[in-house]
Amino acid sequence: GHALGSLGSLRRKIVDADGEVFEYSVSLPLGFSVGFLGGMSSGFLGIGGGSIMVPILHIVMNLPIHVTVATSMFIMIFSSIFGTAQHLAYGNVMFEYTIPMALGVIFGAQLGAHVAKRVSGKSLKRLFAVVLILVGVRLLSKFIM
Repeated sequence: GHALGSLGSLRRKIVDADGEVFEYSVSLPLGFSVGFLGGMSSGFLGIGGGSIMVPILHIVMNLPIHVTVATSMFIMIFSSIFGTAQHLAYGNVMFEYTIPMALGVIFGAQLGAHVAKRVSGKSLKRLFAVVLILVGVRLLSKFIM
């Protein structure tokens, strides 16, 4: 459940799939700041969802990893809508790719959420770290070559 804590913070207690209990609080001003930076990176680089928000939510805001992933997914709705609207206005969207990719995302996101619920927090963190490392290596190799 949720409980309003001291001024500008929200406290919550959850139990994950492994039965581990997490009690944490979230600073609303810090949440706004993190959201602003995530929104900027999303609009500017197109990567504000998982690659930026998950590490910030988990490390800076100290949210449990399953909550972090779900919260990042929810935040992506807003960054996607408003960032996409601006990019549409600029004519930057390639419509020939959107339908097949959107269909893939619809099914892939549902399967991913289903699988994540059954994976331990530790495994989820490790998998995310490996994915970020692989993406980083790929980006670096593109810039170097």
